[in-house]
Amino acid sequence: MIRTFLLVTSVALLALSPVPGAQVALDTSKNFPPVTKEMLANPSPDDWLMYSRTYDAQRFSPLKQITRQNVGQLRQVFKKELGMGSQESIPIVYRGVIYVAAPGASVLAIDATTGATIWEHKRPSGATRTKAIAIYEDMVFYSSPDGFIQVHQCTWARPIIRRTGAERKSPKRGQFGG
Repeated sequence: MIRTFLLVTSVALLALSPVPGAQVALDTSKNFPPVTKEMLANPSPDDWLMYSRTYDAQRFSPLKQITRQNVGQLRQVFKKELGMGSQESIPIVYRGVIYVAAPGASVLAIDATTGATIWEHKRPSGATRTKAIAIYEDMVFYSSPDGFIQVHQCTWARPIIRRTGAERKSPKRGQFGG
């Protein structure tokens, strides 16, 4: 119930706002604009790029389309079942795509206008209680409940990097580690 409410709320906010790239679910070309440090520090009103939206953890959306006068007119745009288990992560929203860690050790990219799954990746463990998901450059970072950190390109499901806490070493430029 809570996971459905969270996605419905996100979708309602996005449905009333102009979403760049809404006509195309995901820009799979080499023109995919990377998320930068500057964007994280000062996010577009259309995006929710991190937990709490901003570094000062205000959890405030500057969108003006939903008001006291029209809130009663909001309607469900789509409903997305995420599977059985605890849903404790906050979705990331970038350029009309919702990235969410879901029960069952999975991460999904969802079209914010239709609810269609763009891609999904499931860890073989099937464990639940995933909390962390992040976005930077053209990558989605996901901490799986079985102790792995996976990195996915925003445009496809296959992980490009997998590491466990036991595999820590000094990273080389361009590699994930630490």
